[in-house]
Amino acid sequence: MSGLLLSVDLEDVRDWVRDGHRYQERVPVNTEAYLVFFARLRVKATFFVVGNVARRYPGLIRTIVEAGHELACHSDVHLQLDKQTAAEFRADVTRNRKTLEDVGGCRVTGYR
Repeated sequence: MSGLLLSVDLEDVRDWVRDGHRYQERVPVNTEAYLVFFARLRVKATFFVVGNVARRYPGLIRTIVEAGHELACHSDVHLQLDKQTAAEFRADVTRNRKTLEDVGGCRVTGYR
């Protein structure tokens, strides 16, 4: 039996680059393309989602869950780990998890 682990980091480059406002919004279009591709291949993936992306695109997050994919944490606002204290990191992950569970309506246990 063969196995496959498939994951996607769902983040918005516009949030973490200095001139992000100059970039075109691509999150919904790219994510929909992934969902169509995964459906065609009949595979499921884990989507590691940044919290601010989930708050910006709640319908998209629900679509991911409805398609049978897993949600997992990828920071609340995509801060660098080496720039946070342990308490800040815990608070960030807690916010991220709460957002994903509230928006996605499912239990979230993973982190990357």
